This record gives sequence, C-alpha cells and structure tokens, in this order.
Amino acid sequence: MQLFLQCLEKDVEPIHVTKVLLLFNKEGNPVDEATVTAEMMVLKKIGLTGSHQNLINQCAIADKDVYKWVLHTTRHHYTLREVLTELTSEDLLTINLDVIKALNFLHRTDIILGRMSLDSLLVVKEPQLTLIIADFSHARIVVKERNRRKDFDADFREWKKLKGVIERYSTSLALPFKVTFKKI
Repeated sequence: MQLFLQCLEKDVEPIHVTKVLLLFNKEGNPVDEATVTAEMMVLKKIGLTGSHQNLINQCAIADKDVYKWVLHTTRHHYTLREVLTELTSEDLLTINLDVIKALNFLHRTDIILGRMSLDSLLVVKEPQLTLIIADFSHARIVVKERNRRKDFDADFREWKKLKGVIERYSTSLALPFKVTFKKI
C-alpha cells in the first residue's frame, strides 16, 4: 500500500467520504484493470508532498478483501453552493484566504487545479469555518517550464470569477463601505 494512503481507518467516517477513486487488493494491484487517471496522479503527488489543510484528505480503507482509495473530510461538510446564502463578509474573507493558501501550495507542488465550482469546494463549519478543495478531476501536473506562470495565473482568474459569483449570491454579505477608485 502506498505510504501516502496509510491512515487510521477509524478516522474516516463513511458519511464524510466524498469519492472512491480506486479499489485495489492487499498487494496494491487494482481490482479492475482501471486506468490511472490524471486526477489520481495529482492526488498521489499531493499525498507524497504531505497534503494541505485546505485540500481533501485521502486514505486507503479496508473493505472485506479489498482496499478503497477514498477522498474524505474529517468533519461534516457542505458544498459551497449549500451555504452560499449564509456567508458573511468575514466568511468570504476566510474562504478567499483558504483558496489562496491552497492554490499557492498546489503551485509550489507544480499542480494546476483547473476548473472550480460551487460544488467542488467544500465548507467545514466546525470548529471554525474552513474551505476544502475536493475536486481534482481537471487538475494536472505542470511538466513544461514554458507556460508555467500563465497556467498558474489561470487558476487565480478562475477563483476570481467564482468569487464574483459568491459575492453576488450571498444574501448576508454586506461590506460596511464602498471602495471607489479615482484616477489622479
């Protein structure tokens, strides 16, 4: 079993599992001749790097005579879409900071996230509000130096677009002032 997938099974509650990536036997071979996806390669690299508090957890858990490679959170979670109308301006600041920290970690690890959506970002409310990136199906590992900066910038542009959607639809979002820029 891969070292980055070793964890304590008792820490993984079935209700907190968001996705099963692969089934494999005790020797570490896939049960089905499943193809290794780009998402699996990205998650493997994240696991070998040590992961990050704002990225989904991964673990191999035993299930009868096979193991499951699962993605999970440690606490009850909601999609960002589910809590969108409850967000305060402080929540938005926390979410923004969490996304930026996670993207910086991914970029230092040569990973581009790709698309983000209200359903691919999870929010854990307890003990404090935390945003978790849970979907790596559009992610990829950067191998060429040539377009590196452009690819990383695309992730931040994607977040900026999604953040605009969040600001428009969050009903309790009220900033105490309006910022206006004037050319001098």
